[in-house]
Amino acid sequence: MRRAAVTIVAAAALLAPAAAHAAQPTPEQVMRAVTVQDMDRHLLALQRIADSNGGNRTAGSPGERASVAYVVGQLRRFGYRPRLQEVRFERTVVVQPATVQRLFAGGAVSLPTADIANAAPGDVTATAVPVDVNLVGDRASTSGCEPEDFAGFPAGAIALLQRGTCTIDQKTDNAAAAGAAAVLLFNQGDTPDREGLPELGSPEPLRLPAAGLTFASGVDLALTRPTVHVVVSTRVDQVVTHNVLAQTPGGTKRVITVGGHLDSVPEGPGINDDGTGVAFLLELARQAKRLNLRPAGALRFGFWAAEEDGLHGSNTYVASLTEAQRADIAAYLNFDMLGSPNGTRYVYDANQPAGSTRIEHLFQAWFRARGLATRPTEAGDRSDHAAFAAAGIPIGGLFTGAEEIKTEAERRDFGGVVGVATDPNYHTARDRFSNVDQRLLGQMARAGAFVATRLALHPGLLPRR
Repeated sequence: MRRAAVTIVAAAALLAPAAAHAAQPTPEQVMRAVTVQDMDRHLLALQRIADSNGGNRTAGSPGERASVAYVVGQLRRFGYRPRLQEVRFERTVVVQPATVQRLFAGGAVSLPTADIANAAPGDVTATAVPVDVNLVGDRASTSGCEPEDFAGFPAGAIALLQRGTCTIDQKTDNAAAAGAAAVLLFNQGDTPDREGLPELGSPEPLRLPAAGLTFASGVDLALTRPTVHVVVSTRVDQVVTHNVLAQTPGGTKRVITVGGHLDSVPEGPGINDDGTGVAFLLELARQAKRLNLRPAGALRFGFWAAEEDGLHGSNTYVASLTEAQRADIAAYLNFDMLGSPNGTRYVYDANQPAGSTRIEHLFQAWFRARGLATRPTEAGDRSDHAAFAAAGIPIGGLFTGAEEIKTEAERRDFGGVVGVATDPNYHTARDRFSNVDQRLLGQMARAGAFVATRLALHPGLLPRR
């Protein structure tokens, strides 16, 4: 562990009780007030909303609008004055599932195919040409990530690309520039969970028709370069939705912002992803108001729209801030998936922006003081903290797992089943209230409440920017 001795001393100092106004609640008091029983009330409400609206709460849908109304109503009931911020974006909708056929004399064979979110429509028949693929050894792949990968690529062919390293946007842009008519992106094959059909997409509309294939299908096409028929049937919809924002009384300097996303994927109700984050934020807001928390600056709550469509809500919010308003945010803490049924206690591991490591140490210290193991997880750019990090705001957060396959070492520390995803229900109709790990949710919520309150009361723990 990095600088273990220094970390332990620093953690002890950070967790020591601080002198406060007699009526000011301590982080410990706020933490103890946030209970699983109260969070469950919100989770069940979100479950009922999804069940009454086609089984999901996807951005721009009746289920998501009802979720926004629920959060606004709860915040008003707690004594806040929530604000709605409009979020607009384009969504590519799949009209018919994509199909890929390998053609041969006298017939065709259909291949298992995955839709790629925001792919352009198209009906293309052409030769599949592999681009810088790696089918053996570690199967490390930068396929399509550089324009040079397409040297000699025949215009009008279908680019056969391997998953890995860069985004589907970058791969597709390079393919389009090289004259490709379509893109087939096959799974990387470097780990067991990257053998099957990939779940991929772009936050913005892609320039070409694109579909996903298994690693095995990619290998077959790469070795034989057959003629392939690709059909992608999509349309572009204009979506209007809303962020919900609220904050405790206090100044606008040294604000601690906490957030999670309010939408689900179309395939399910999204109760772990991210109803658990929403439920935690609502209870933290309720208890902060009930206990009369008066932070040094303010504790700001963000319920973000359209995370599943490409982080549109948090991106819109950060983009709307002036440079001075961004500088006034001392930190952003993200809470996305807090009750995965085969979960692991993950703490965001981010060295930048400056101050992020201090947040990580605060979380680690809380768990260590209670004898609870954690694992670091790279913060990356897959959830709503990304926009804040890009703006130079220190970030941190908690997560209990999605597609990650549980290891034997993790089973020893956290329980669960080896060889199974930390959330087997991730992005499916099974992401329901009944599949949330209540014990894990309670642990993560208490840690979140303590650290958020600690930073709100003492934002000087973080460096000024």
